[in-house]
Parts: sequence; structure tokens; C-alpha cells
Amino acid sequence: MNAIEILSKLESVDFTADQARAVTEIFEKHHAQLATRDDVKAVREDFKMIREDFKTMREDFKMMQENFKYLATKDELKATSDSLQVIIDSTVTKAKYDLVRWIVGAIIVNGLIATVLKFFA
Repeated sequence: MNAIEILSKLESVDFTADQARAVTEIFEKHHAQLATRDDVKAVREDFKMIREDFKTMREDFKMMQENFKYLATKDELKATSDSLQVIIDSTVTKAKYDLVRWIVGAIIVNGLIATVLKFFA
């Protein structure tokens, strides 16, 4: 509708010329801000794309949630590290003890062999 049609329709229903002009000016001023069918269609398409994006994001978050199940926390890693350190320390201590025992045993055997050779040689 153009301004002349609006003016004539308003005047035909007993609007004064000033009232009709005022309403027409308001209509023209705000007419550009009204959404057209194409605008609504574009917004619907945008919302459709946004919904699809959210669906993809939800699926990604579910996958991340599944992956996080298998990750260890800092406390769990610290506990594992501490228990491994205890095992390593005990293994090293046992190895030191075994090494000292073998060295002492070898020295004693070496001394016995030397003594036996002295007496029988």
C-alpha cells in the first residue's frame, strides 16, 4: 500500500486529514521495520541451522564425556605414582641387599679358596 491509498482509506472512515496524515506517517516510518515473509523465512532457516549446530554440539559433548571417563585425575595419578615409588624403592633395596650378599659371599669363597690352596699346595 502506498501513502495515498492509506490516506484515502482513513479519510473514508471519518478520519480528519491531519489524523490520516499522522497515521500514514507513522505507518511509513515503521513499515520498513516490519518483517516480510522472506525475512521470516530467512530467520526460520537460520534457526534450523542453529538447531542442527546444537545437535552436533550435543553429540560432540557426549563423545567428550565418554572420553573423559577414561582420563585419570591428578589425585589418581599421584596415588599411582606414590605406589609405584614404594614398589621401586623396595625393589632397589632388595637388589642392593642381594648384591651385598653376593659380594660378601664371593669374598668369603675367595678367602676359603685361597686358604685351601695355601694348605694343600
